[in-house]
Amino acid sequence: MHPLIHLLIEIATTCGVVGFTEPKSFARKAGLAVVVWCVWRCIPQCMSAMDFEQAAPVGMFARAPSGQTRAKDDNENNSIWKRLSFGVKVTSSFRFIGTPYQVKNVPPAITTERRHFLLRTSLVIIASYIIIDAISSSNDPDIASKYLMPENIKILARLNEVTMEELIIRACTTIASCIGLNCVQGGIYHLFALVAVSLRISLPEDWPPFYGSISQAWTIRRFWNKFWHQMNARKYASLSHFVVYKVLNLQRGSKSARILLVLTAFLTSGFMHLLIDISAGIPVQRSGAINFFSAQALGILFEDAIITVYGASSKRIPRFLELAIGLIWTFAFLVWSTPAYVYPMFWRTNLGLNDSTIPLSIFGSKDERMAALGCMMLICSIAMVGSL
Repeated sequence: MHPLIHLLIEIATTCGVVGFTEPKSFARKAGLAVVVWCVWRCIPQCMSAMDFEQAAPVGMFARAPSGQTRAKDDNENNSIWKRLSFGVKVTSSFRFIGTPYQVKNVPPAITTERRHFLLRTSLVIIASYIIIDAISSSNDPDIASKYLMPENIKILARLNEVTMEELIIRACTTIASCIGLNCVQGGIYHLFALVAVSLRISLPEDWPPFYGSISQAWTIRRFWNKFWHQMNARKYASLSHFVVYKVLNLQRGSKSARILLVLTAFLTSGFMHLLIDISAGIPVQRSGAINFFSAQALGILFEDAIITVYGASSKRIPRFLELAIGLIWTFAFLVWSTPAYVYPMFWRTNLGLNDSTIPLSIFGSKDERMAALGCMMLICSIAMVGSL
């Protein structure tokens, strides 16, 4: 089956199980088996399906039957619709905005005024597109083949051979990777926000900023908890709490529990990103997802210990120096650890594979540039029409 069908089965199963079953129902365990099967079947086929040159798999879907459905009373229809709506909402909600279960550290909405929101959102989408396009177009195969290779991931073990040029390229690659991910993820998020608010499906306040402020990232923990998006925070927290408190039965608030919560959350994230790498065509043995996210957990535990010792000390430095040192530490740690995750992606580029996220480049041919500008005009048109 086409991977999109597996994805649809997975979403439908999750919505149905969440909406129509009790928490301890056996159906939830059966539903988990279905979801795991769909993920297992879908991932190896993703790369062949994610090709701009292939046509959309429209012909693989049958039309809905036109016959009349069995009549039901209003109460039953209302109950089923509410349950289905609940299942869809829970399945598609990641930060649970505007609910009592909203995840921590979600930035406040910048504006609740509809026209201002749509204008700003359309500009963010266009800016994200241009930045991603510029990053993709500026790739230098010679530099990539010389510096952005898996054998260059380890840096502490070969300090005697590392040049200043490599350090600068490594730092710039880390910055570009963060900016690129910000633009890809944030751009898609804002695209959905633009459509949803334009169609009056949701309100501007339902779409707070995707990322926090980078000025908050003066520790590794704050980088992930304050600056980075919190779309996966709830699922990772739920899994880590289950393992630590239900499976291992550790005491809440204990030191060992706090340590294992961090390790479990980041190992779960690493496994999820490993699956993403596999779906993107990166072999398991080349993926650095597990190493990268494990390093983040160890970095957080290390800095927690340092902060604890420093906090118990009577000697303190000025606050602005604390923040400056924290920002430098976070940046240096990311420059050290990020290549473990991103260099394997450049390995595919070095093979001559075109994995650009941008289907139409404004830096390409005239026809391609005009098509890209047309897409941007469409975004502006949606914003203008939606604000009426």
